[in-house]
Amino acid sequence: MAFRILFFTLISLLPVCFLSPFGPKLAQSDGISDFVYLAENAAIPSFAFGWLDEKDTFAAGDVAIIKVKVLGNYERDKYGFAFNPNITVNGKMGNSSLISGVSSNFDANPIESDWRISFIPIMVGLFNVLVTDDHFYVLDSSLHFRVTPGFDL
Repeated sequence: MAFRILFFTLISLLPVCFLSPFGPKLAQSDGISDFVYLAENAAIPSFAFGWLDEKDTFAAGDVAIIKVKVLGNYERDKYGFAFNPNITVNGKMGNSSLISGVSSNFDANPIESDWRISFIPIMVGLFNVLVTDDHFYVLDSSLHFRVTPGFDL
C-alpha cells in the first residue's frame, strides 16, 4: 500500500517538475555553434599535476611543490591570457589558515622543464588541494597530501 502511494505521488509530481521554471532544461543546439566551440578550443593544451618527487607528506612549515606538466603545445602569446590557476585547500582558496606562501613559477619553457606551484602547509592533518583554471578548462585536478607536526627549535 505504501509503495502504491509513493509511486502515484512520484508520477503526479513529474509533470510539475518538468514544467516548472526550476525543473531541468533540455539543451537546444543548432549544431554549428557546438562545432565552432570545439574547433576554437581544440588547440588549448591540457595540464597534468603531481607532487614533486612523488612526495605527498610534509612537516608543517616545509615547502610543498606541485609539478605542472603541459600536455600539448602551449604558446604563451596565443591565448590572450596566461595560465594562472587557483589553489584551493579543503575549500579555502589561496593563503588561508591551512597553507601560506602560495607561489608559482610558470616562466620556464614547458617543453624543457615542468612548471611549479609551491605553498607552505601550516596545519597538521590530511588535506585535498584542488587546482583550477577557467581559461584552460582545468576544473577538477585534485591531489591529497598529509601534514605532520613540524619541529621545535
